[in-house]
This record gives sequence, structure tokens and C-alpha cells, in this order.
Amino acid sequence: MTVPEPHGIGTVQLSKIDSGVFPPKSSTTWATRDDETLMSARASGLNWQPIAAKHFPSRTANACRKRHERLMERKNAEDWDGVKLETLAMEYMNVRREMWIVLSNRVGEKWTIVEAKCMEKGLKSLQQAHRSAQRKERGNSVGDSGIGIGFPDAGYESDNSHISERSDGHALPGQH
Repeated sequence: MTVPEPHGIGTVQLSKIDSGVFPPKSSTTWATRDDETLMSARASGLNWQPIAAKHFPSRTANACRKRHERLMERKNAEDWDGVKLETLAMEYMNVRREMWIVLSNRVGEKWTIVEAKCMEKGLKSLQQAHRSAQRKERGNSVGDSGIGIGFPDAGYESDNSHISERSDGHALPGQH
């Protein structure tokens, strides 16, 4: 579409967005009503493109999908009632030594220290340190992971070598 330029100098080509054929997508906040509409539309079986076109013309299909993911994550987190959390706590305490020993043997620290450090740093920090370590590996430079857990080198032995059984009394693989 062409329109006269100001002051009659010539014409300017307008894009479809400028002409209103395709309204620009906006990044406004989602209202509670929008969330309800989104959840209902998805529950009815609609895919993201039809949801965006029908209910949210100013949003992309991807924006609808990402919002739905966040809403589902929030809903799932809220589903952890006291009983479910107590069950998790009981099972965690039953297997914690076994599961942390695997990691502690790899990093050369006592399992209780590895557990405490992982809990202290949290998943996001560990994921970030992992990505950083991967970048360093790709660049052939080895360095500190940034989380305060040392990694054994060729001359360092794990201080977990004295551990020969699981918390339930059974021998670890490779142990007598």
C-alpha cells in the first residue's frame, strides 16, 4: 500500500502491519480472565495458533503456549499438599545416602557435603554452573565450576573409599 508522503514529496510504501492488515503483537500482562480463557481453550482441544487467532489476536501462538506452560507449572506446584510433601520427605530420607553417594564418588567429597552444597546452591545455580563448565570444555579450558565443589584430578582419591555398603546394609556394586 502506498500513501502520499507529507508535504507532497512522493509516496511511502507501508507494510501490512502499518496498514492495519496484521495488527502488531503486543507484550502486555495477562489478566486472570485471559488465563481462564487460555486454559479453557486449551482444555477444549484447540491448538496454539487457533487459540491465539480466536481469543488473543494481539498475541502470538508461542506467547499463548509459554503462558500455558507457566500456568501449568504453577498449578502443579500448588498441587503439593502436606501429605504429598510428607511422602516426598519420607522417601527422600530413605534414599538420600544412596543417591548422594553416587555423586559424591564422582566429585571426591563426602556425600553429606555434596548434598548440603547442592541444596545450598539450588538447581538454577547448578544448571548455570553446568552451562559455564560446558562452555569452558568447548573452549578447552578447565576451571572452577563456581559452586565450591572440587573435582578430583588424576592424583586425588575420593574420601568415600571406606564406604562399602548402602544405607540399607547391602553391599555397593563392586564391593564384597
